Amino acid sequence: MRRNHARRLWVVLGALAAVCALAEGVARLLTAPLPYSAIFQLGPMLGYRFVAGAAVGFAVGADRYRVEFDDDGVIDRAGPRPEEVVILGDGVVAGLELPAERRIARIVASASRSGAVNLAVPGYGLLQEVLRLERWLATREPPRAVVVVQK
Repeated sequence: MRRNHARRLWVVLGALAAVCALAEGVARLLTAPLPYSAIFQLGPMLGYRFVAGAAVGFAVGADRYRVEFDDDGVIDRAGPRPEEVVILGDGVVAGLELPAERRIARIVASASRSGAVNLAVPGYGLLQEVLRLERWLATREPPRAVVVVQK
């Protein structure tokens, strides 16, 4: 008799674990944002960078929005001539958890009537920012201005 109760208990616990795992999977697929690790890839010189062409959903309170990275792994290019002003910085400057209209490239482009590109990456220090700028300029015309935001 005791064996029967123990077996039933294990069946119930197993079923409960399966339901919890299924609910977790559904929540991750439908509502939960991807972890930050899904938008970064390791690299030899900079340590890591944004994944080119990646997209991730963010939820801040009740607001949900999507951040997409272009083919260069850039979060924002804004304005009619987006490469006139290059912005470098860390996660605060990248503004991943902000809607697009509140990120720095859009604000600078609007204020300058030219354009801006945001090359900021969370966790980058000054050396990584300079290396990223060097790589960026290797295939482009020099910008009119470079803005480095440091704490």
